[in-house]
Amino acid sequence: PTAEDVIVTVEGKDITHGEIMQAVQMTMMQLSRQVPPQQLSQLYPRVYKEMSEMLVANILLTQAAEKSSLAVSDEELAESVAQFEARIPEDKTMQDILPEIGMEIDELKENLRKQLLIGKLVEEKTADIEEATLIEAGAFYEENIASFKTPESVAASHILMAFTPEDTDETKAKKKEDLAELRENILAGGSFEELATEHSDCPSSQQGGSLGTFGRGQMVPE
Repeated sequence: PTAEDVIVTVEGKDITHGEIMQAVQMTMMQLSRQVPPQQLSQLYPRVYKEMSEMLVANILLTQAAEKSSLAVSDEELAESVAQFEARIPEDKTMQDILPEIGMEIDELKENLRKQLLIGKLVEEKTADIEEATLIEAGAFYEENIASFKTPESVAASHILMAFTPEDTDETKAKKKEDLAELRENILAGGSFEELATEHSDCPSSQQGGSLGTFGRGQMVPE
């Protein structure tokens, strides 16, 4: 679909493919700090579906919030913008990210304002709801036990040394030598997490090289 194609209409408001992609790109940008590239691309279909559903819910919730007496202060909005900026990858700035997600700064602020407003509405509507008791939680678990089952999975970590288009055969060979030295260091008792943090080119380096847990078929073969 093109950016202008309407994917769904909610309460007379169209949601286009382009609007969904803006939300997808923002989410993928934030995930890129925590998820390695080979796993990130596999998340795209799920992220697209979740962002589509989120935009539908946002329209309904925003309409309800706008009709209420709730409001977002300038201070609250400024803090939300700062939090968004803190999630930007370290090698980029706000000026880099906005064109990538197809937004102007005013549009970003309006989106964040709506999110804050929706949050206040949800808090207001759930303030009087009592927390579930252990008995109620146990009964819910027994009635929905299938949804709590997870398939077999493994936890893995890695150290990635990436090749760039500028790399020559000599620089590639040197990187392979460096990687072999890291392996020997680890086998001799060196800290995998510390070495991954210092040397890995993957975003997972910020988590000591951890790729998290995943099931069969979620990773590329290598």
